[in-house]
Amino acid sequence: MYVEPVLKRCASVALSFNLWMSRKCEDVFALIAHLVDPATWEVRHLCLGIIKTDHTDGSSLARQVTACLQKHELQDKVVVYVKDQGSNLTTCTKSLCSSLTTHPMGLQKPLEGSCFAHLLSKSLLRVLAKTGHGENQLDHGLPKIKWFERVTKLSKCITWTKKSGKGKRIWEEVQQEKSLEPHLLITPVKTRMGSLLAMLKQMLEKQEALDELYHNCVEKKYKTQALQNTDWLVIKSVVD
Repeated sequence: MYVEPVLKRCASVALSFNLWMSRKCEDVFALIAHLVDPATWEVRHLCLGIIKTDHTDGSSLARQVTACLQKHELQDKVVVYVKDQGSNLTTCTKSLCSSLTTHPMGLQKPLEGSCFAHLLSKSLLRVLAKTGHGENQLDHGLPKIKWFERVTKLSKCITWTKKSGKGKRIWEEVQQEKSLEPHLLITPVKTRMGSLLAMLKQMLEKQEALDELYHNCVEKKYKTQALQNTDWLVIKSVVD
C-alpha cells in the first residue's frame, strides 16, 4: 500500500481536519496528514480517514483522532494541528495537545493553527458587519447597508422553502413554471468557505422565481419575507 510506507518513514506530519454534515445528514470527520516524503523530498497530502461520527463534541472527536493516529503510528510525529473556527474543533485540538507527545523539533507538545481561508473569511465578515458594504454608498444612490441584517433577512427568505413540506412543494412548482432546474436554496454556513456567496449567486439566478413565490404563492404571514428592490441591489452589488 502506498500510504503506509510514506507514513512510516516520515519524521513529522502536520495534521488538518474538518467536520461537516453529509447530504444524508450524517456527521463526517476527515483527517489529512501533510508531510515531506524523505525518500523523494516531495510534499504529500494523505487522507488518514473519513470517519462517520455520532458524537461531535471536542472530547469525543479527540478520542477518534487519537485512535486514527495510533493506527498509523503517528501519535508522536504530529507537530501542528490545523482546523477551522468551530468551537468543538478548538476543544478537540486542545485535548490532543495535552495528551500527545511530540518528539520532532524538540517540541513539548504540538502547535495549534487555524485555517487561513477561514480566518480571512471571518475577518471580511467582521468588516462588513461594522461598515456595511464598504465605506462608500452602493449603486443607485442607496445608503450604506447593515450587511448582517440583510443576510439574516435573506436566510429567513428561504427557510420556508426548506423546512416546510408545503413550502418545498410550492417552490418546486414555481421553478418548473419558470423553466428552472428544481433546486433547494442554499443557506450560508458560518464555517464553510464560500457558502454565503454561493447562496447569493443562486438567489440571483432564481430571482424571478423567488419574487413569484413570495409575492403571489406563499401564505400571508410569509409575505413579509419577500425581497424588495433594495435587497436585490445589495445581492447584486456583493456578487459583482
